[in-house]
Amino acid sequence: MIKQINNAHDKNIISLLYVSFKSFIISGGDDKSIKVWNFKNYDFSLYKILDNIHTGCIFSLQLFSFNDNQYLISGGADKSIKLWNINDNFNISYSLENHKDRVRCLSSFEKDGKQFIISGSNDKSIKLWRYEEGVFNAYTYNEHKDYVVSLSTFFSNKGLIIISLSNDKVLKLWN
Repeated sequence: MIKQINNAHDKNIISLLYVSFKSFIISGGDDKSIKVWNFKNYDFSLYKILDNIHTGCIFSLQLFSFNDNQYLISGGADKSIKLWNINDNFNISYSLENHKDRVRCLSSFEKDGKQFIISGSNDKSIKLWRYEEGVFNAYTYNEHKDYVVSLSTFFSNKGLIIISLSNDKVLKLWN
């Protein structure tokens, strides 16, 4: 073990992300906060606390490149997705609210020069978010019969593949 931080959050830590280009470790908790930790040269210190934005548990953290900036995306129990501008000291830039229940998982990808966010929720839906004319528009897919708990994307010889996993015990591949 290199280092241990006791009581890193006030409640359970639910999500984790490593940001290599900044040497940050980012954690999201049941305490409604996101904590950004410096991890340069194995020196593990608190850099910033992002709180009082989400009103529930932080279930998912993801990176997103968009408009020449890097963003932290967070999804939570408050049914919302927040985009934090990493280049602007984690100031919040966008709040996406279209799910009817907790946002459990996030993924992002680029296709044909356009950036997309995918979210999965306890409302059993997957939403594909696309930035168009100054706003993020959500396209909804209601194909699962229970909570969507995990999402992933990759490119194959068949193009973009989206994988979704649900508590309905079904794994789906989309293109």
